[in-house]
Amino acid sequence: MKKVCILCFENMAWDRRILRQIIFASKHYEVDVIAYDGWSPIEGVRLLPVTQKAPPAYMRYGAYVAGKLAPKLWEEMYWRYQQHQEAYQILVENKYDIIHANDWDAIPVAVRGARKTNAKVLFDAHENYLEQYAENKIWKWMIAPFRKYLMHQYDDISGMITVSRAFKEFYKEEFGWDGQVIMSAAQYLEMPFRSVNSERIEIVHHGIALKQRHIEKIIDVVALLDERFHLNLILLSGKRSNCLQELKDHAEKVAEGRVTFLDPIPPEKLIYSLNKFDIAIPFMYFKQGNYFLTLPNKFFDAIMAGLAIIVSPQPMMAEIVRQNDIGLVSRDQSPESMAALLDSLSAKKIDELKRHSLELAKTMNAEIEMDKLMKIYADLVKG
Repeated sequence: MKKVCILCFENMAWDRRILRQIIFASKHYEVDVIAYDGWSPIEGVRLLPVTQKAPPAYMRYGAYVAGKLAPKLWEEMYWRYQQHQEAYQILVENKYDIIHANDWDAIPVAVRGARKTNAKVLFDAHENYLEQYAENKIWKWMIAPFRKYLMHQYDDISGMITVSRAFKEFYKEEFGWDGQVIMSAAQYLEMPFRSVNSERIEIVHHGIALKQRHIEKIIDVVALLDERFHLNLILLSGKRSNCLQELKDHAEKVAEGRVTFLDPIPPEKLIYSLNKFDIAIPFMYFKQGNYFLTLPNKFFDAIMAGLAIIVSPQPMMAEIVRQNDIGLVSRDQSPESMAALLDSLSAKKIDELKRHSLELAKTMNAEIEMDKLMKIYADLVKG
C-alpha cells in the first residue's frame, strides 16, 4: 500500500479540513500524520508528534529584520524551529510516496524531505499566506517577505490545492503553481428542516475569536435589529485569539441581553448544534484580502446545518449564495447595511432559504470534495 504523510504544524483537534483529509486518505493509503500532540488520531492512522519549540523572540525578530538585507538569514532561522528539524528527520526516515503539506510553514520541510526521498509534495493552501495578518503593518513589512522568500525557495512542489478560485488564481500568478480547488465542505449529514420561530430568530456565528475578524461588527448589527433577532456566538479562544472578553464587554454595552456566548463545540457535534439556529453570518467586516476572497469552513457548516446565510459582498461566498438561493448579500460591510437586510426578512423567506441550504448540502459536501482529492493523490502516485 502506498504511504501518505499529512504534515501540519498545529494541534489538529479543531482543524476539520485536515481531519477530513486524514479520514478519507486512510481508506486508500497507509497514512501517517506529523503534527503536535494532544489529539486522538483516527483508527489505523499513526500520529508522529513533533515538539513545538521556536527560537527565542529576540532571535526571530532579529532575523526578520536582518533577512531583508541577507535573505539567507530567514532560511537559517526557519530551520532553528525544533518542529521543522524533527519533521524533516521523520520524512527522511519513513520515505513516503506523497507528502501532503498543510499551510505555508510545511512547504520547506516537505520539499526538503522530498528532495531527499523522491516523494511527491502536495501543498494545501488554506488561505493567502502573504496576506494572513496584513491588517497589521508591522507584520506586512516584517513577516510577509520572510514567508514569500521561503515559499519561492522551496517552490518545486508536485501539485497544490486550495479553498477558493480566487486563491488558486493568486498562487498561479505569484508562484506559477497550477492548483485545484478543494472546498472545505462538511461531511454529509441528513439534517432535519426546522422552521423559524418568527418571534425569536436565532443568528449564529462560530469560529476563532480573532481581532482581525472584527466579530464586534456582527454584535453591532444585532444592536440595530428589531427584537425578533438574537445572536449566538460560538467562539474558540487561545494563544492567537485574545479578544473574547472584549467581545463580551462590547455585547453588554451595545446589545445587552441579545447576545449569547456559547462554549466551543467539538467538530463531530458542530453541525447538529448549528441546526437549531436559523441564520448564519460567516464573515461580515474585513480589512484584508484573505477574508474578502475566502470560502471558510463555517460557510459550509451553515449549508450542511440547513441555515439561511447572510454575507457581505465577498465574491466567493456571494457567488454560491446567489446561485443557489441559500441567503442574501448585503450592499456593503457596514452594520447598517446588514441590519437593513436582516430586518427585511420574513419568516417565510428564512424558511425558504433554509430549505435550499439543505438541498445544496446533498451536492456540496466533503464526500464529493474528498473524491476529488483522492483522484489527485492517485495521479501523483502514478506520475
